[in-house]
Amino acid sequence: VAEVYAETGTRFHDIKVEDVNVLSMRLTDGTTFLLDGSWSRPEAWHTWGDATVEFVGREGTIAVDCFDQLLRHTAASGADEGIRTVFYGTDPNAEMLGDFVDSVAEGSDPAVSPQDALAAVAVVEAAYESASAGRPVEVEY
Repeated sequence: VAEVYAETGTRFHDIKVEDVNVLSMRLTDGTTFLLDGSWSRPEAWHTWGDATVEFVGREGTIAVDCFDQLLRHTAASGADEGIRTVFYGTDPNAEMLGDFVDSVAEGSDPAVSPQDALAAVAVVEAAYESASAGRPVEVEY
């Protein structure tokens, strides 16, 4: 991530930190994307959170919902025109924890490296700075 613009606030819960955030980010190759990290679901929601990603292109979209465990592909034209849904059966929390436990037990590298974690923290710090300043901020690694 090269640059981030963030809007944050506390709108849904009586807490001392933000529960709403939307980040507009630009990658080093110029690709832009949005991240909605809000905790805006009601307590009765069917999962504890929401982890989804959508890729939107000129010829179609791919949407992944990690907790409902489905992938949805939409093609605008051609032989695959229409919407296709694929269900899969892995628990993302169990997978992340299992990878960490395995890396400690086996002395191997985890899927997410310490450098990846530091890069994520750099993006979060830039997002907080952007929200405070009200303008886009370059990410410093």
